Amino acid sequence: MPCSDLLAKKNMSKLDNHAVYHGKGGYEGQRDQANKVFKVGVGYEIKSGVCGRCSTDLEFEGVEGKWNSVLFSYNEKCPRIKVADYYGNF
Repeated sequence: MPCSDLLAKKNMSKLDNHAVYHGKGGYEGQRDQANKVFKVGVGYEIKSGVCGRCSTDLEFEGVEGKWNSVLFSYNEKCPRIKVADYYGNF
């Protein structure tokens, strides 16, 4: 997810509640760890998510840890915000 196209933390729970693991993108170490936990093509229930400056981490029901959202496909159902609205002017 591009940094200029962030989702508000308070709105992350409004994401469609499932994400499908596709195992592409992110860093090699992230993919290696995720491949031990997730199966490609399987949907997992999103518990929560946190937007950072340039990445979004997702948490899933029944799965420990936070996972880079680029490793998954999911439907976004929450309003977009501008970076300045989220972080303040910088």
